[in-house]
Amino acid sequence: MHVVVVTHYFPPIGGPGARRMLGWVNGFVSAGARVTIVTPAAHPRDPYYQPGESYDGPATVVTPAIFDPARFARGGDGKPVVSEGPQSEKRGLAARLRPWLLMPDQRRLANGPLFRAALAAIRDEPAIVLTSSPYNSVHLAGRAIKERLGDRATWIADFRDDWFHPVFFPFPNAAYRAYNRGLEAKVLRDADGLTIVSRSTLDKVRSRHAEFSVDFWSTEESGKWRWVPNGFDATGVEAILNAPVPPRDPSAPVRLLFSGTLWQGHPLEALVAALGNVAAKTGQRFRFELAGRVIQPVPPTPDAERVEIFTAGWKPYEESLTATRQADLLLVHAGPESQDIKIKIFEAAAVRRPVLVLGPEDSATVRLVREHVADPLIADQDNEPAIVAALERYLTSTDESRHAFTGVPAEYDRLVQSQRLLDWASRLRRMGRG
Repeated sequence: MHVVVVTHYFPPIGGPGARRMLGWVNGFVSAGARVTIVTPAAHPRDPYYQPGESYDGPATVVTPAIFDPARFARGGDGKPVVSEGPQSEKRGLAARLRPWLLMPDQRRLANGPLFRAALAAIRDEPAIVLTSSPYNSVHLAGRAIKERLGDRATWIADFRDDWFHPVFFPFPNAAYRAYNRGLEAKVLRDADGLTIVSRSTLDKVRSRHAEFSVDFWSTEESGKWRWVPNGFDATGVEAILNAPVPPRDPSAPVRLLFSGTLWQGHPLEALVAALGNVAAKTGQRFRFELAGRVIQPVPPTPDAERVEIFTAGWKPYEESLTATRQADLLLVHAGPESQDIKIKIFEAAAVRRPVLVLGPEDSATVRLVREHVADPLIADQDNEPAIVAALERYLTSTDESRHAFTGVPAEYDRLVQSQRLLDWASRLRRMGRG
């Protein structure tokens, strides 16, 4: 079977979207499928452009050139972003004009090149077509492919984020909301199968579309929906995951590592204050490293002699995973959200290192940690005493493995997810949906 993946996120574009697609591609290939990825040619001004990333596997990557007007306004040229601005994410003129121009997102103009490149890749053979957002308009390219090919294409639309997520849906007005709701309804109706990253995101989508029957939202065996959460793929990095880690030296600073994107609304004030508090009480020094995109302002250290804070910038994936494996304590910041399981929790699970989670008790990330870690280190992002207690418990622990995952739960193995997606696509075809 030929699987054609249409997405805006694939190396050398990084971030959780690219890791999700790369893991699935590895799984499709290992299951014996022929795979083609259709993705826009990467641009150095894309905020997730990571020149150290590449894909050299057996799948074919097709990169049509696209026009993205937002690239003219972006800065960074692949460099790490550190924002000292306000809490609200800055938006340019293009984002403010989009609702009045009825453009679902700034990548709407990419649909034509993606559509033509996918058709050229499929030719006359049956294919599974997987479109994955963001950007949401990529599903319109999938819908056009389905309209053109009919039963020769089994189209699955993957919603990694809610269509109306504020990061991709700024400055809405009533007409713009109605317009996008209509586009979303067409995708929901015409796709053969729909996947979504969390059940609460599915609830959000469902709340916008009362016109669909109750049965439409089923995730059962014969249903149109599947919940496919974030996860982890160990392909090519097994040596890193199994590399030995020397015992922590009590006289050396504790290496606390956060990697990934630190979004707005994920404050560090209580954590930094807690590090200073514990350092003053115990004499233990801390070295807090932020590796990746840092959009949330970082508070100053309370005591530079005992608490060192620095931003290391983006690291290529394997280098980042090596640093994760070698850190003493990993920080996963769930922020105020409760819907999605943070992708970084699976890297922490894969490297089996102690993890400190900042997030509310109703967070899906926190629930997962409580299920799979013997002695979880968890605190709300604004609760300094709770963070202090977690850090002190870690420092006095005689068995650090009690604060770590023993491995990635099977449900979150991307190779397993890929095989299940292929099996599901085959059933959809037999059921007459694709």
